[in-house]
Amino acid sequence: MSKLTNEQIEQNFAELHPLMSAAEALAEASRCLYCFDAPCTHACPTHIDVPSFIKKIASGNLKGSARVIFDANPIGSTCARVCPVEALCEGACVEKTLVQKPIEIGRLQRYATEKTLTEGEPVFAPGQANGLSVGIVGSGPAGLSCAAYLARLGYAVTVYERRAEPGGLDTYGMAEY
Repeated sequence: MSKLTNEQIEQNFAELHPLMSAAEALAEASRCLYCFDAPCTHACPTHIDVPSFIKKIASGNLKGSARVIFDANPIGSTCARVCPVEALCEGACVEKTLVQKPIEIGRLQRYATEKTLTEGEPVFAPGQANGLSVGIVGSGPAGLSCAAYLARLGYAVTVYERRAEPGGLDTYGMAEY
């Protein structure tokens, strides 16, 4: 059996849905109708206000867009990659017709969260300390989400993890590509 070249490896394991460019994100966000009582928001298990975060992308407010996402779902950047959007938010999009494809909500969500996180500026500040502390066992999606919500409420949070890296299933159960 012969080894694959680096180029073959990159091609075989390339991302199926690469990160959008700023121009692609703006064009896609501009297609959204910003529905009142949006079906995409109702279809989202975490009830992210989809029209709101997309409108903020369209206006150039990426941090505001990420804030809307992370307020509803502290692991919104992970969900942007792995959520079955075609069966949920994008499946409910009113733009999905015989002639029009749905808004690429998952890719827009990934764009907003990844661009904001790579800038390094925090989206939320910890709440004013309330003098209480909480220990959370496990740093999987639920543990990290709980820690994020409690920190915003002013709790001193310590997360305990038995493995070398945090993230649980997000780290150890998903392929990196």
